[in-house]
Amino acid sequence: MVKWLKIIVPLCILFVVVGFFYGFYRGSNITSEKPIDDYEDSVDNYIKEKLNDNVNLMNDEVIIGPNTLIEYVIYYKECGHTTTEIEKATKNIINLNKEEYTKYANKKYKNYEIVKFKQDEVILKINKDHLCPEHFIISIKDGKIAVYGIDDNGEEKILKIIDQPIELLKKIDQEKLNRGIRVDSEEELNSILQDFTS
Repeated sequence: MVKWLKIIVPLCILFVVVGFFYGFYRGSNITSEKPIDDYEDSVDNYIKEKLNDNVNLMNDEVIIGPNTLIEYVIYYKECGHTTTEIEKATKNIINLNKEEYTKYANKKYKNYEIVKFKQDEVILKINKDHLCPEHFIISIKDGKIAVYGIDDNGEEKILKIIDQPIELLKKIDQEKLNRGIRVDSEEELNSILQDFTS
């Protein structure tokens, strides 16, 4: 019997000690050591953070975000071509709603229409009354053949001057150059220039 007591007593003491530490540890995790005021402040802070994270979920108003893609569909009336440009929203338009973006666009563009205004994409159709930048004009500058490109505003800008006097050309070609020859591609431009210079 003494043998059993030597085994049982240390086991009981071990169970009591383990039980005490387990209860102490478990109980300290259940009860908060924070005062109630601190607890309420932390709950308020948590709610404020969640509200700030979800402002757009509660607000039905669509705004332009930093990842919004702005698509410009530009129609050139004179040639009938359409070009498309896509870019990420710039800093000056981020957080604008449709009304604010419309005011911004009124200042920047003349003839436009907002086709789509969503959180992830804004599509703006712009009508321009001139040729697109894919065209060229062959004309005369200082008695020589000049090639003009078209910029985004429809203005002609000199790209190059061919060092050949126009007096060497046929009268009909000189008349065409006086009026200006509209060219619709670089291939066509190269072909016409080759005819004039050969």
